[in-house]
Amino acid sequence: MAAEQLEEIPISLATVTSVISQLKNELQQQYEQAYPGLGGIIRYVIDEEEAKAWALSSLSPHLFLPDLVEAHMAQLGLQSIFSDPDKVTARPAFT
Repeated sequence: MAAEQLEEIPISLATVTSVISQLKNELQQQYEQAYPGLGGIIRYVIDEEEAKAWALSSLSPHLFLPDLVEAHMAQLGLQSIFSDPDKVTARPAFT
């Protein structure tokens, strides 16, 4: 019996870019809700980490972006918005 092969699903750059854009907006809103007045810093962190996420994977940078942003925020001394139920209910979910 031959090994089963997964069917390749074509993913367009436009689709991935759209998902990243939505994710960035959602992360921006959630972090600004948790840390009012830090919008510029939050935007900077998200943009920096987006570049790293694209470098890690051009097909699924959205899988890395939330964790990269969270780690960068922790370096700035800001607590995770994903572990504090008073700040955010859940991680952004994108498929």
